[in-house]
Formats: sequence, structure tokens, C-alpha cells
Amino acid sequence: MISIAICGNYSEIESVESIIRDYMQQQGVSFSTQYFISSNSVMDTEESFDVLILFISSIQDVFAGKAIGRKNNNVKIICITNYRQYMEFAINEMHAFAYLEKPISEKRIKSQLEDILYIIQHDAVPTVRFKILDIEKDYKIGSKYMDFVVKDIFYFEYTNRKVCLRTGKKSYFFYGTMNKLREIMLPYDFYSCHQSYLVNMQYVIDIKGYNICLCNEEMIPLAQKRSVDFRKKYSGFLRNY
Repeated sequence: MISIAICGNYSEIESVESIIRDYMQQQGVSFSTQYFISSNSVMDTEESFDVLILFISSIQDVFAGKAIGRKNNNVKIICITNYRQYMEFAINEMHAFAYLEKPISEKRIKSQLEDILYIIQHDAVPTVRFKILDIEKDYKIGSKYMDFVVKDIFYFEYTNRKVCLRTGKKSYFFYGTMNKLREIMLPYDFYSCHQSYLVNMQYVIDIKGYNICLCNEEMIPLAQKRSVDFRKKYSGFLRNY
């Protein structure tokens, strides 16, 4: 799914949103949109986006766009404005993907979306996004959205009513169910070896009895009732890997 943020006044958002919706539906691409009426609100959000349509009406919007780009290196920013004096800054400092002058041209916006879709679909590394629990400065539990490269995830474990996402170096926690997680991760060769575990097959190096040995020397349990099915899936994975 392509996530798109649009920042501008209500009329600007409405005009661009209809162009985006028409184009993405024509291409058969799944997408989501969020709307912001100030660039500071985009800068402050915990969420990340694939595309940001940023209407620039002041130098503050330009600075905010630069900060957003630094916060999320992968976001493609399309700047739209009738202030030509901001063009050089947007290109050289903000590193905007495109700079479009008003009035809004449907043809030019669709052309930029076409280029962005090509880049995302051909160059993107598979990632998944979860709302990770985070301890804030006042020691309260907050949360923030984080993207994870699929190949960096070793396994998931359901523990203490939370899901633990384990990479080779660190653990992250979020609220979720294993059933939903299995649906999300199935295309990436993650399989359930136990009701509380979902393991990335590429990191399994051996199965000893009812224990699964991972390449980082961790051991995770293999439920007896899932043993036969999991071993078949692992054998199939090795043949096709």
C-alpha cells in the first residue's frame, strides 16, 4: 500500500486528492491518504509516508519540508506553490522530488505520481509497518509507527499480551494478534511453529527435536502438534530457496 500525505488548505487538499484518487484507481494501486492543514503538524506526526504533497505558502513550510525529509529519507516530496523564490531552496536544500507551480495541473501531478510509483515498485525493499510501543520522556508508554525491512526480522513472539518483534540486534513490542500477523507475513516465508511464535524461515538452520535453531544461536520452541507440518514447510522452503 502506498501512503500519501497532503498538506495545504482545504481547497488545495480537495483539488489534489481527487486527482490522486482517480490516478491510483486507474492504476489499480492500493493507497491511503492523510490530510494536514499545517506543515508543522506533518513534521510532528509519528507516522511516515511514501509521498508528501506539500503546498508552500511561506518560508516556514520550506523549513518544515526539509525537516520532514531528514526525518524520513524515503519520502518523495512534491512541492506546489506560486512562490518561485522558494524553488532553489526546495530543490537544493529540501531535495524535493518535484517542484510544481500553480495553477495545479492534473497532467503534471499524474506524471509525477507515475514516476514515483515506478521507483517504489521497482526499487523498494519489502517492508512492514507496526505501531511500536515507546517509553516517552516522562516514562509514560507511548507509541510510534516504524517500518521494518522484512529480511531483518528473525521472528515474532506473543508474550504478556504483546507481540515481540525480534531482529538480530534488538526487540520491539506492539499490540496485535498472531492470527493477523500470520496473514501479513505469509507472503514473506514466515511460518507458525508454535501458537506464540512466527519464524522467518531464512534464519532457521536446523530442527532438533522440538526446538528450532536459528543462525544467531537462539532456540525457539516447535509445538508437537505443528511439528510435521512445519518440517514439510521448511523442507519446501529449502528446495525453493
